[in-house]
Amino acid sequence: MKKNTRFAVLSILVFLILAVAFLADKIVPYDPLSASLSDAFQAPGKGHYFGTDALGRDVFSRVICGATTSVYSVLILVAVILVVGTFLGIIAGYFGGVADAVIMRVGDMMIAFPDLILAMAIAGILAMHPKVLVLDEPTAGMDALARRQMWNLLKKLNQQKLTILLTTHYMEEAETLCDRVGFMCGGRLEETDAPGHMIEMLGRYAVDETSPDGLKSHYFHGKEEAIQYLSASEQETALRSTTLEDVFLETIGQQLECR
Repeated sequence: MKKNTRFAVLSILVFLILAVAFLADKIVPYDPLSASLSDAFQAPGKGHYFGTDALGRDVFSRVICGATTSVYSVLILVAVILVVGTFLGIIAGYFGGVADAVIMRVGDMMIAFPDLILAMAIAGILAMHPKVLVLDEPTAGMDALARRQMWNLLKKLNQQKLTILLTTHYMEEAETLCDRVGFMCGGRLEETDAPGHMIEMLGRYAVDETSPDGLKSHYFHGKEEAIQYLSASEQETALRSTTLEDVFLETIGQQLECR
């Protein structure tokens, strides 16, 4: 009985999603592409169920219309996988041997290939020569090797005059890849500058001082000044180079602690 109930609930949900996707144009309250800066960043309410974005577009309408693209894409993908997978499975099962081994290894390669890199490759093929690439957390979930490979790929694309806009919580990634960075706090853009200049303004050298109250970092523009402080300190200290993460902690971090 429980299995039947779960199946019924899931079936209803799937039906509702498909119905919304296919009837999106008829049920959305606003044009998902219509922008109005005077309506930007409105909170969810009666007029806009999910609020509005930075351009004043209705988020609810955009979500509903986005479902149409997602559903159609998934249906096309499933159809392609069904046809191609069935065809390759028949060949592998009938001939076996080398044909089976080759098809299986190609399948393993496709499964092991990072999704984001594959998506970028497909997008590049479809767009031919895009001028702007927008990435959200491009290395989230990647191991150290895959992350470095992604960084090298993005650097290469940037050298080919491709503008890259990315969001990340990984400060080393922003410091390594970006010509300019911006810190967000409470939905507002607080700081915008070149990473190197941000570090220079804070101080190129950092002395980490460990005390009973915890770890405290002190920043200096000159190395000799930092060494003098380190030598005079009675606590356990360590000298290192300042990073973009230090800049974030000293600016945005202090604002967050005050709240």
